[in-house]
Amino acid sequence: MAESESPHPPRTRDEALVWVVQQIWEWRRDGDVPWKPDRSRLAVALDDLELRRNGQVAGIAEGLVVYIVLACEWLLRVGKIGPGDVEGMLVALEDALAERMAPELAFWVTEVLAKPLRDKVTKEGRKLLSLGIYLPMVRPILRQLFALSEFMRRLPPDRIVPAARGRIPWPAPWVAGALVRELLNRRRVDLAQPALKLTQALFGHRQVKPAEFEAQTRGLTPSVLAWWVDVFEHRYGQRFAPAGTSPELWAAFYSDLTVLGPESVFPSDPDRTRELLLAYAAVRRLRGQKPGEHSRRKP
Repeated sequence: MAESESPHPPRTRDEALVWVVQQIWEWRRDGDVPWKPDRSRLAVALDDLELRRNGQVAGIAEGLVVYIVLACEWLLRVGKIGPGDVEGMLVALEDALAERMAPELAFWVTEVLAKPLRDKVTKEGRKLLSLGIYLPMVRPILRQLFALSEFMRRLPPDRIVPAARGRIPWPAPWVAGALVRELLNRRRVDLAQPALKLTQALFGHRQVKPAEFEAQTRGLTPSVLAWWVDVFEHRYGQRFAPAGTSPELWAAFYSDLTVLGPESVFPSDPDRTRELLLAYAAVRRLRGQKPGEHSRRKP
């Protein structure tokens, strides 16, 4: 877990935004992403999105926006499958075999299978740093229980991240912007520009033009985002909304992430996440943009 180490929970909004940016930056470094969010622009975007009228929030509470941003940044970290992933599978295989045979025999069986397994798994290419490579599978005994009439056969695991060539994407800023835009649409608030500003702030000094924002989020339609918007509002409302924007809110964010971990704080349904990534991957590149156009990784 790469949660930012701080001597104390954030006590003010400024301290909270410093912590939020640092936390995002640490998660991004895990995925070799070169952009650090711009704290000043993020503060402005949060103010614009709240749209306070007579002291009341007409847009989206900044705590909910921060919750969505942090969730996307943690959950949607796409990376390459590496030697550590394969080694974890080999250890699990050896441990399982050792339950049924002599440990030394389990070692040698695993050793024989190691090279072909490495070759096969590394060809899968990509994973989510948060959830791994594959969707959870039903154990064979349960498949037999609920599908007695079906012919039993081996089933390959389904990837969470769609197979693709070229650069590895970083969908988090685009998805966060699309989710905020959908929330504004539900509230019948015409604030498309602040949703764009949020994504721009998350990219820091990298320029994001309106046409690119529209192109990158085209596949993230209301039907794709509906479940995520509902669950974000529900979980945030249950745990954090009573604190408003007081110091207690930022202390709760900090405490939950540090003590419980992101997997307990944010929604992370593997099947829903895969659907979200498939929708994002369906977006076509801007006209004239080639896959190898940039030397550094570009979401």
